[in-house]
Amino acid sequence: MRLSIKMKLENIKKVCVKCNATCCKFGGPTLTKKERDSILKSGFKDYFKLPRYSGNAKGYFEIKCKKGVCPYLKNCLCKVHKVRPVLCKIWPVFPMIKKGKMKYYVFECPLAPYLSNSDIKKMAKLAGKMPPKIYKISWGEMTPKELNEVMKYKAIPLKQWLKNHA
Repeated sequence: MRLSIKMKLENIKKVCVKCNATCCKFGGPTLTKKERDSILKSGFKDYFKLPRYSGNAKGYFEIKCKKGVCPYLKNCLCKVHKVRPVLCKIWPVFPMIKKGKMKYYVFECPLAPYLSNSDIKKMAKLAGKMPPKIYKISWGEMTPKELNEVMKYKAIPLKQWLKNHA
């Protein structure tokens, strides 16, 4: 996924360092076996575990975090950035399954203002290509309000975000 010229990697790094990489301190994302294997094949240490999910989570993994901090985070930068999981690539877009339908939200994190509507749409499209089960494993049945309480950023419905930033 290529982001707009507006959001080059160097700009992302500056924003992440400035905000202290808060999103990488919410606990590790759920990822597919393919994503896990890609990280391991790139020579990174194995920090993976089976998900806490009570249903069938075969083929999915979570990153083992200490106090919510991703072990691949160093000096507020992602060591696995080139092979990071989709749930990391699409941040601050946040997909949820509600009443059997995929709903998208955008978190108002410091990175969000630097992303164009085109970038946000690309992230939502990438999110839509992932197996819906990954989202259920990741955050179960949490509501946007509950997520706002867990995370420090407000979740805005995607359509409202796009309209507000047109």
